[in-house]
Amino acid sequence: MNLQDLIKTGESNTVEFKEKFDEQTIESAVAFANTKGGIIFIGVSDKNNIKGIKVRKQTLNQWANQISQSTDPRIIPELEKIKVDGKTVIAVKIKENPIKPISKKGRCLKRVDSSNRAMSAQEVAQMHLHSTGMSWDKYPAKDAKLSDIDIEKVKRYIHKAKETGRKKIGDDEEPMQVLEKMSLITEGQPTWAAILLFSRLTNKFISQAAIHCGRFKERNIVIDDRMIVGTVFEQIEEAMDFIRKNINVEFVMTGRPQREQKWDYPLEALREALFNAICHRDYTIFSNIEVRIYDDKLIIRSPGFLPYGITLEELYKPHSSTLRNKGLAEVLYDTELIERWGSGVCRMFEEAEALGLPKPEIIEVGMRVRFIVYLTEAIAVETTDSVTGDVELRPKSRPESQLAAKVLLLLMKNDSGKAELASGLGHRTVSGELKKQIKNLLELDYIEMTIPEKPRSSKQKYRLTAKGNALLATEQQGGVE
Repeated sequence: MNLQDLIKTGESNTVEFKEKFDEQTIESAVAFANTKGGIIFIGVSDKNNIKGIKVRKQTLNQWANQISQSTDPRIIPELEKIKVDGKTVIAVKIKENPIKPISKKGRCLKRVDSSNRAMSAQEVAQMHLHSTGMSWDKYPAKDAKLSDIDIEKVKRYIHKAKETGRKKIGDDEEPMQVLEKMSLITEGQPTWAAILLFSRLTNKFISQAAIHCGRFKERNIVIDDRMIVGTVFEQIEEAMDFIRKNINVEFVMTGRPQREQKWDYPLEALREALFNAICHRDYTIFSNIEVRIYDDKLIIRSPGFLPYGITLEELYKPHSSTLRNKGLAEVLYDTELIERWGSGVCRMFEEAEALGLPKPEIIEVGMRVRFIVYLTEAIAVETTDSVTGDVELRPKSRPESQLAAKVLLLLMKNDSGKAELASGLGHRTVSGELKKQIKNLLELDYIEMTIPEKPRSSKQKYRLTAKGNALLATEQQGGVE
């Protein structure tokens, strides 16, 4: 273990420095155990200086017991003495716990970059389900009965699953038997997945299971609006009908008997995005999936954080499939409506590129995930309102406009330094353009320094101001991205 190299790198999502053992040390242990594990070095200041610490023979056992007795389920740390330049540093090694979340006095924390963050109730629930191998949609649906399942819809699924060859179902098996074998009926009651897939009246049991579609003109003018309910299969088809109705199509004469249709947006990519939204959304949040169509972009909003175990950065490259709602995913996979290889996002990007569109974006804002397809290279740039004099973000086709908006969205999640912002943007280094945008946002009072008295400090981070928070809140309500 090369401590000096770690110190040069600084604190991170797996490294923490402490001058002494205290309550915050235990909190960091909890955060590491709930995330990817990590090491807490005691005897090192947060300014990366090795100060060392004096400990007695029994001290390490006392610290280990203190961590274990203060956490639930208990964390079993590994402590080690390290000598650096004649000084003693204690390394407290914390492994990622297989059963999560871990709490300290009922408080659950996770590691985000170089800080510990309190987890929301939604995150706690999702982490627990994931670590125990369960999913929300496989629990019995409240007040639902077997008579609420439409047998004909189940038969259509069975026929399609046999046709694709992805599910072996005997010819003598009854529809309800099939659902029982798949754990879509449990304790004589339909699960939430069964209700979402095969119910006669889905919204009777779960009103938020709907897709709200809107066609917008300018900022807040709605020219078409539809709330779509029904089974997930019905919702997808109706949502795609709404999209086709509200985007442009060009008929290309190819010399063949049939004309070729060229739509504004890649329809298969949008269908894939809708299935992802339905399959991976958090149904415990009382909010609908949204499809918002503007003149220059189309947005699909899905309630909830990304499924536990996958990060935003990992979505942009080949990754393993991470399922939130396993019951839904199994049926959609059997009918060839989704794949399980984590390839859906890559396919969406490829189809957008084939149409000559800018690369779509996936953004996690608050408790929503947004999939955005742009018609042009435009997102947001600073302009001044001629009446009020207020500075706002409005669409304009300039490359740096995207950068400014992305910086604001990243800071909405966490206070970040330049290097952290560069990493969040997918950049290896801090570019001159990023520095320019940070400077502009500071001057416009959208962001501020966390250590204003030390503008050149290596610990310097940036955070949203009240004005920046108000701007993003307005954007979320009004639909301006």
